Amino acid sequence: LSPVCLGSLRRAAMDYSRKYCAVGVDNDIWVVNLETEEEDTIKGHEGEVTAIKFFHEQGRQFVTRSNDMTVRIWDSQGGEPYMSSILDWGKKKKVPTATLR
Repeated sequence: LSPVCLGSLRRAAMDYSRKYCAVGVDNDIWVVNLETEEEDTIKGHEGEVTAIKFFHEQGRQFVTRSNDMTVRIWDSQGGEPYMSSILDWGKKKKVPTATLR
């Protein structure tokens, strides 16, 4: 992770296999493959990421909460782009893509 961003880092989580780490930096989520050191930056939240949690035995699937009053479930399997589902007042709405940088 770039030392320049560390002042903005608020939340971090590691998956159960200890292969992936997700880090909330402002509105973005950085996902790092700890074996290959490859990084993905996910954009989707409109507010600061306040929580990150990987699902047990679900690979790269994790949930985030943000100050934008949304909870998103992120999923990427087999190198595909991350997709998110927004949980809002008990309704589930599928979002087709998130922006990767």
